[in-house]
Amino acid sequence: MSQRMFASDNSAPASPEVIQAMAEVGSAHRYSYGADELSFQAQQTVADLLGLKPDDAISVLVPNGTGANVLGLSSFLRPWDGVIGSPESHITEDECGALEGLRGVKIYHAPSKNGKLSVDIYDTYLPWATNLHRNNPRAVSLTQTTELGTRYSIEELADFGRRARDSSMILHLDGARIANAAVATNPEDPRAALRAMTRDAGVGIMSLGATKNGGLSCDILVVLPQNLPDWALEGDSAPWSVLKLKIQRSQKQGLSLFSKNRYLAAQVLALYGTDLWVHNAANANTQAARLERGLRDLEAKHLRIRVMYPVQANGVWLQMPGEWVKSLQEEFGFYLWEPEGPGPFKDPVARLMTSWDTEEADVDRLLEGIRKRAQG
Repeated sequence: MSQRMFASDNSAPASPEVIQAMAEVGSAHRYSYGADELSFQAQQTVADLLGLKPDDAISVLVPNGTGANVLGLSSFLRPWDGVIGSPESHITEDECGALEGLRGVKIYHAPSKNGKLSVDIYDTYLPWATNLHRNNPRAVSLTQTTELGTRYSIEELADFGRRARDSSMILHLDGARIANAAVATNPEDPRAALRAMTRDAGVGIMSLGATKNGGLSCDILVVLPQNLPDWALEGDSAPWSVLKLKIQRSQKQGLSLFSKNRYLAAQVLALYGTDLWVHNAANANTQAARLERGLRDLEAKHLRIRVMYPVQANGVWLQMPGEWVKSLQEEFGFYLWEPEGPGPFKDPVARLMTSWDTEEADVDRLLEGIRKRAQG
């Protein structure tokens, strides 16, 4: 197998800058459970990133994105409530039923196209709010970028936010790869894009990914009280401190409170306290675009090669003959998304992910491997 894989951006190592930042935490004793100076700095960094004052953004650090999603949603939804997501969403497919199993929150699966929900789902599910036999749909969960590598535009996210506000619902954003989405949306000013697709779009709860973009093991749960419906604020006139404590208790009970939180904070400061998050995401996106260009050329020449979805960040979904898969996997490392895909040949679909450290040579070797098999 080649040194760098295409299995996942989780397969990539942590950025050297992140490892160095963690090492520089040093051997001194610090207060635990987020009461240390680095953790306070990380909270300030997240607020700055979103263009907010510290009191306008509640952020807690967790070891992974599943924790951020489950804690964020279950801190506000009850077992008789529900959240609407796509069939491919991470909360549906890749969290082992954590939201439903651990916290009892129902997930409704709405139809999607290329991994994206339609804003029309509000019209479908809102009437259920008065049906005592069904869980009350109180949140919509979107993923940016989606599980199929596509992304919502800023305008689409704003539409979801408006409908959420009008419907007194929470808009949740799974942002495991939101850095890739922000860089792809506005390469000249990804920070502005990030703010536009979260703070300005009406997102109330979000996970801000770090692990997939060069972190070691850290994602960030961010709650924006100003974008939450009144019922979620429980009518408190000064909700920030009350909400913060509620979320922290949920974090503790949910087994996601890191005692030596400073090591998570160091990762946040290394990535989001600098432009490292931009550089890492930009490289991953650039290499995915290079891979797509090469595959599109092959697609035009070979009947059974097909790029399945628009390539809008750092993932490429490729349908190819099943007899190629084993040897290519052994050489390059990737996952099958669908063992049996659409079309007359029912060929499998592979997911090919690029990372912060993927190089042009890695992409070119993969393309050459596919090209050789296509030529017989």
